[in-house]
Amino acid sequence: MRIFFDTEKRVKGILEQVSATRSDDWFLLVTYWHRYAPEGVSLMDFYRTPWKYKAPTHTCIERCRRKVQEKYPELKDEEAAKARKEERLKYEEYAITS
Repeated sequence: MRIFFDTEKRVKGILEQVSATRSDDWFLLVTYWHRYAPEGVSLMDFYRTPWKYKAPTHTCIERCRRKVQEKYPELKDEEAAKARKEERLKYEEYAITS
């Protein structure tokens, strides 16, 4: 459970310091890796096998971004939020009709 709190705290810090990460989950992931991966660990290894480094998965980082932006709307990129909502609605429609 602690990994979620640590990840949320780290993600919040990144979102506050690097505004471009507010609209791009891949950039957020790369920034997280750059800051918190052990030295010498490739991005691909960090992405594929985070448990080897006691690191969160990319999905966990993305979910923590959502949670942080829910708690702190000032860290949300409105244009990206609108696009994410549209994509979610498209997927929901697909899931219902398929």
